[in-house]
Amino acid sequence: MAKTLESVVGTPYQIFIVDDSALSPNNELVTQLCHRYAIGYLGKEAFQTLSKKICAKGILPSKLLRSPGHAEWNLGYMRNFALVHAVTNRFEKIIYMDDDISVTEHRLLKELFSLIDAYLFAGAEISGMIDDSIMGHIATDLDIFNDRMLSGGFLAFNPKSVNHFFLNIYNEDWLWLFLQLSGRNYIQFGKVLQNLTDAFENYEKKIEFQEYGELALEGVINCYRSASFERLQDLDFWKSIVVERLAYLNQLHTIAGAQQKKHFQKIISLAKNVVLKLEAEEFFNLFVEYNNELSLFKKILDTFH
Repeated sequence: MAKTLESVVGTPYQIFIVDDSALSPNNELVTQLCHRYAIGYLGKEAFQTLSKKICAKGILPSKLLRSPGHAEWNLGYMRNFALVHAVTNRFEKIIYMDDDISVTEHRLLKELFSLIDAYLFAGAEISGMIDDSIMGHIATDLDIFNDRMLSGGFLAFNPKSVNHFFLNIYNEDWLWLFLQLSGRNYIQFGKVLQNLTDAFENYEKKIEFQEYGELALEGVINCYRSASFERLQDLDFWKSIVVERLAYLNQLHTIAGAQQKKHFQKIISLAKNVVLKLEAEEFFNLFVEYNNELSLFKKILDTFH
């Protein structure tokens, strides 16, 4: 396994598994897997070591790091864990790969590593289960196509070239990418396979979580297009984004009705009810806090680069 990967990547490499398992039996199984294949294990103990290393420099980040093993959503924190681990170890090129992604062409790894010499980010097309929200899947079915971005589930970049951290909300990868790009180039090359699942399973529980992240993403993309993120800390801006999101959902609802897709209308109505309960102040505060924490994250980067 190791020789095969090293031969296609062309340089020495290290593989790490970030283990966010909440149950001890799962932790033990992942640990055994890592030991068997000489893979680095990043779990609670490694997190504590990293935290002490950062605190020893007088830095106390509160919003960007949290220990693995939480039962609730933890993906943004785990992406930050992997990122800071890479920074503190001075890795020059890394690839994020989620555990439901399969790479059928190993040479793709070498290609992506070479591409990030010229591009800020290099990713692959995600086939199989398209990386999208419930509303995104509905829109695609209704022939409405929205902005797309590389997936954080399979992404190559140089840790030295980034200066933003991941929010721990839905769409954490696209938010991070749009915030990070600031006019710089990225590329999509090749294809990987994501395991097929039912995008609509337990949609009642997913909608509230996803709509919060969808609305946050709409605000960030709006600012990205205008090449300025200052409005993320403007309350009136977020009021307009909430209104725009409701208008978009109304449009989806109308089109679904015209196509006699009543099940979609039911799901869209649920999403509208969620958005009606969201307050612009929530997103205003989210990005004020994000901006405040950003200085601490940049301090970590400056300290260990």
